[in-house]
Amino acid sequence: MKSMGQLDEKVRLIRLRFKVSLTSRGTPLPVIDRDQIIVLNEMFRLSGEGLNAVQIAARMNDTGWKPKLVGAFYGKLVWASLKKYRQRLAREHDYVVHIVEEYLEFC
Repeated sequence: MKSMGQLDEKVRLIRLRFKVSLTSRGTPLPVIDRDQIIVLNEMFRLSGEGLNAVQIAARMNDTGWKPKLVGAFYGKLVWASLKKYRQRLAREHDYVVHIVEEYLEFC
């Protein structure tokens, strides 16, 4: 059997220590399924082009998009969905991780 090293070899250890600070100003975000995110992103894109909620609903219906729970999009549904989605996007940035201290020691 081969020897893995001399018995009198000195082993050097490296020790890393971190102090981490997590800042959270919101509640955990519920999970949205992938298909719903695609629909919300399309509505968000149309809103960015300057369309209002009624125009977005008409465009979504004309191009074949279907809402999850009802038969067709309508203005109030688009408006409420976009409002909640914008609030969700704003809350995603409320979670910040800071490394306050870090130590590197050679033993």
